[in-house]
Amino acid sequence: RLEDSPKPIVAAINGTCFGGGCEVALSCHYRIATKNKKTQLGLPEVMLGLLPGAGGTQRLPRLVGLANALPIMLTGAPVRADKAKRLGLVDVLVDPLGPGLMSQEERDIQYLEEVAIDAAKYG
Repeated sequence: RLEDSPKPIVAAINGTCFGGGCEVALSCHYRIATKNKKTQLGLPEVMLGLLPGAGGTQRLPRLVGLANALPIMLTGAPVRADKAKRLGLVDVLVDPLGPGLMSQEERDIQYLEEVAIDAAKYG
């Protein structure tokens, strides 16, 4: 239902985005992630013998091509943000913000929200 929404839906990814969270992000119109070594995407449920059940096996190949999607879907190996951008899994990478009055994570989340709103407004 997310991907069929007439309103643009943006996933702001900061940190791990695995399993169902990754599948929700795949169903969004745009995916924005922070350039951070902790930011990773993947479908690790296959390491438990389970197949991704929320459309990940259909959406991932459409985004990155079958040759790039198969290793992600079959091994459960995480994909770092920079590689996700190269594959087309993430649309935009943004730099994490430095220290301030808020914690690094709070600033990153606030910034991702601003970027997501701009992406939704201006495409």
